[in-house]
Amino acid sequence: QMIGDWVLSFHLGPLAFLLAVEVLLLAMGFLFSSIPMIIIVLPIFLPTVKELGIDPVFYGCLAVICTAIGEITPPMGPQLWFAAPICKEKMGKIMKESWVFLGAMVLALLVVTFVPDIAMFLVNLFR
Repeated sequence: QMIGDWVLSFHLGPLAFLLAVEVLLLAMGFLFSSIPMIIIVLPIFLPTVKELGIDPVFYGCLAVICTAIGEITPPMGPQLWFAAPICKEKMGKIMKESWVFLGAMVLALLVVTFVPDIAMFLVNLFR
């Protein structure tokens, strides 16, 4: 609750809050594994998400996209370490080639952030 009050003291709108959380999750994704990060970080901001009127399902979708980006971001990117032996390539080559996919994922994150109906289409269909 204290963290939520502190965040709300900055008077951020929903979009600015989501962008700030995305930057935080992307930065944490460089260092931490996705599942523990989701379990630890998402509940901290959930009261703030609800207070700002953001759909919690949408918040979860953005968090999953951010953690997926973190999973392929060099230098830690655990998925790259799995891909290197499967592709029988050196890690340097895998990292160099991953930037295209990383860029596409960041673009997808921005599109979903600014057009929430993309992520919420199926959810809204069944509500």
